[in-house]
Amino acid sequence: MNKTIKPLIGIDKVKFGMTREQVIAALGQPDEIDEDQQYGDTPDDTTTVFYYDNGISCSFEKSEKYRLMEISFEDDEEFNIAGKIKLGMSMKDALATAVELFGEEETEDDLTDDIEEGSLLRSFTFYNNNVSLWFDGEKKGEEVLETIQIGPQWSEDGNTVIWPK
Repeated sequence: MNKTIKPLIGIDKVKFGMTREQVIAALGQPDEIDEDQQYGDTPDDTTTVFYYDNGISCSFEKSEKYRLMEISFEDDEEFNIAGKIKLGMSMKDALATAVELFGEEETEDDLTDDIEEGSLLRSFTFYNNNVSLWFDGEKKGEEVLETIQIGPQWSEDGNTVIWPK
């Protein structure tokens, strides 16, 4: 599998807009399927397929007829964006590279209070490219890139998904 992540598109043969069956045909049988989850205030049902050995999870939302809406990557430092942003990078280096690649400033969410004591968890989102970078660490300034999440492109009004071709 080619491990170059393509923001707004997908990875390798997996593209946003695919059905769960199409993703399974491309990646093989998943390790787990979690049906109809709900996250936070989102009223939408989501089904997620997990490939633990590959470090990939793919989420499908009911409102989009269970088409692929989010891919998360973790546990494999070969996953990369443009060969420049890789899992395991320092927060400082990953954010500087992302700003350079995407040409936009990030929006930060500090989730430290929501997790176990002694760990720092922060995410930074680059909305124009629908990329979120998740960092964790034990000390401020020592956080490393733990997860990369990507999603499809949205119309300017934010109401319509623009599926990759």
